[in-house]
Amino acid sequence: MKQTEKKSRRYLSKLIIVFFIVLIASLYYKGCVHRPPYDAVKIAASETVLWKAYYKGEKKKLVWELVNLHRTQFGMTLLEALKVSKELGEAAYIFSQVKSDYEEATLPYLRKAYSSIREYRNENFDVEAVSRAELSWWIARRTPGKNSPEQVGAEIANLYALLYGETNPDIQRAGYLRARAACLRDQQESNPDWREIERLLRESYKALVKGVKQ
Repeated sequence: MKQTEKKSRRYLSKLIIVFFIVLIASLYYKGCVHRPPYDAVKIAASETVLWKAYYKGEKKKLVWELVNLHRTQFGMTLLEALKVSKELGEAAYIFSQVKSDYEEATLPYLRKAYSSIREYRNENFDVEAVSRAELSWWIARRTPGKNSPEQVGAEIANLYALLYGETNPDIQRAGYLRARAACLRDQQESNPDWREIERLLRESYKALVKGVKQ
């Protein structure tokens, strides 16, 4: 009996060791040596889930979906994705709660998030300019006279130009289609057509992929 208990304890100890090895690997291993392929279909599906969580005020779901997006699509480690997602999630949640002083309330979190993204992705974009461009299209959507798909789309395209260092008709189209998806959500606030919203987002990210590869 004692011998059986010893074997069980040894087996359990080995399982615990294996568990911690897997855990540590998941925290620090990036999944691929190179950046994972940019999958427009998966990103559109993920953003649709993010938007649903945002408008329902589901902060935890918002953050964890961001974690999943950063892990699977942008090759971040779990720790990196958690940090960036928490900062972006905080920015989005705070913006949803305030009606004025957007920069004071939201920009600090956007700056932190984009600083982390620049570091983890080895990018060289201007953190301040990108953070302000992100906030700018959020604000435009709330501002009568500035919230048409064309106007908001131009703001999003400007964000892409700052992030990727270039602009072209495909990048501009990507901004417009994403803005159309957001506008549709606003027009159908009580019962959004999420299938159509996801379709627009999918076409938007396909255009962005094409534009960035030019």
